[in-house]
Amino acid sequence: MKRFVYREGKVLQVRAGPDTYGYCYAVHKDLSFGVMFLVVDRVFSAPLDLDQVASLVDEPSTCAYINTAGFAVCARRSPYEWEHVGCLKFGSAPMPTWFYGSEHTFMTVVHPDGRQERIPGPHVLSRFEDEMIAKGYVQKVLWLPEDIGDYIFERRPLRFSAHLRY
Repeated sequence: MKRFVYREGKVLQVRAGPDTYGYCYAVHKDLSFGVMFLVVDRVFSAPLDLDQVASLVDEPSTCAYINTAGFAVCARRSPYEWEHVGCLKFGSAPMPTWFYGSEHTFMTVVHPDGRQERIPGPHVLSRFEDEMIAKGYVQKVLWLPEDIGDYIFERRPLRFSAHLRY
């Protein structure tokens, strides 16, 4: 995929091999952060037909922001192939409650009532992630497309501590 243009319900297919497919669909656009997707947890052994794409809304999924500007750049080095395969209607997706920030300075937690709380650091990142995920919060990270592929096909968790590269 060379360029991504946001449209609510846009379905992307990611392929890891001849018999290995994953899917996600766009549900929200945050002007300051990017496009939020629901990433379908199930791996499919064949590409879905257009009429089967609608069934994705019934599949278990995880929400994640994906760096859509990275599709063109990541495509050259990624083992995954991304393709737009359709659009679906899903009603409205619930907005998750988030946590984000730096383990060295402070973490910001956005509570269900919309209130933001800043928790000063330093933090042990993996422990803080464990606590927040256990409470039902989602880590707000702008994931690269290859990280989403790793989540779908290799079950690498969407946790910043599992993807640190420095």
